[in-house]
Amino acid sequence: MDIVTLDIIGAVLNSLKYTNIEKYKILKRRVVLVKKLVDLINDESSFTVTIAAMLKDIGDMRNSDINHKSNYASAELIRIMPEIIPLQYEIADIILDSNEKIDGTGFYQKTDISIESQIVAIIDEYISTNKVPEVGYESIVIKGLQQIVEKDYVKIMLDNNDYIDNFFTYTLKKNNVYKIKLDNVEEEQFLSVIASIIDSGHQYTGGHTKRVATYSYVLGKEMGYDKEKLSEIRYAAYLHDIGKLVVDVGILDKPDKLTNYEFEKIKDHALYSYKILQDSPQLKNISYGALHHERLDGKGYPFGLLAKDIPTETRIITFADILDALTSNRPYRKPLTFKKALEIMEKTMVGKSIDPDIFEIAKYLF
Repeated sequence: MDIVTLDIIGAVLNSLKYTNIEKYKILKRRVVLVKKLVDLINDESSFTVTIAAMLKDIGDMRNSDINHKSNYASAELIRIMPEIIPLQYEIADIILDSNEKIDGTGFYQKTDISIESQIVAIIDEYISTNKVPEVGYESIVIKGLQQIVEKDYVKIMLDNNDYIDNFFTYTLKKNNVYKIKLDNVEEEQFLSVIASIIDSGHQYTGGHTKRVATYSYVLGKEMGYDKEKLSEIRYAAYLHDIGKLVVDVGILDKPDKLTNYEFEKIKDHALYSYKILQDSPQLKNISYGALHHERLDGKGYPFGLLAKDIPTETRIITFADILDALTSNRPYRKPLTFKKALEIMEKTMVGKSIDPDIFEIAKYLF
């Protein structure tokens, strides 16, 4: 399936609008102001600095703070991505030092800070304080920011959410020089990174996303789908739980019985997964993966769909999701063997949560 990798990264970033709207607003304002400042000071660095501003939070999406730990996590994540981002190591370096100051008052007390890192850092400080700093950065950076914010149109622009949204989208598209088609190794590496972001912080569900994608692919192949369709199902499975980025990890990994409120919060992840994928024109056609908690008897969520409205592709991912849930370690249950899991499915779930025809194929496959 030909999906521009930036679309998936964009979907991960856009999850912030559902989990931390203030952090999402900061992200958008940061990108707008960084782009203005870097174009004024050194437009040759425009791509790397703008993308660094965009990806600064990607390694620690659940944390509401902007700090050295999230910078390091983001830099580390970008470094291990396959080479789908031009100048990825330079971008990671910019992010790593983007909370430092040249007077050594940053966390790592560095003084040799690149202009590119200073640009991102001063913008974050300005957004936080609404003041242009007088010290901590080279004069060209301070004077450049002062020159930008003194312009009336910039102040109007930052108060206009529609403008910021449009500018953010435009910047994403303009800088979209990521590879459109990855080779098999690159694709696996990239999707593994995305899976690690979605599963981040989960003590008990680490690896869940990748396993569901693997089981879905194997089952789809056994059902006779062609290579293109299998790739689509695999992407859908990798993103089926992207809405978990919105749910509190403490609830997701709670070792005790969930309260009714907590259970409803966990159920929300399916709706958020659907919304996040629907928000992207390039990913909405695989939003069926987010429907994996719908049931054939109409008692599922988030929409309570009837059997006739649940695509076969969704049913494949549903089976894979349940299989992994039963055979993985959980705070309330030890992992089951595949044999035992299939027995439970056949006795209690086939015809309700699990499609009978898919189960007949799967029971000989797993």
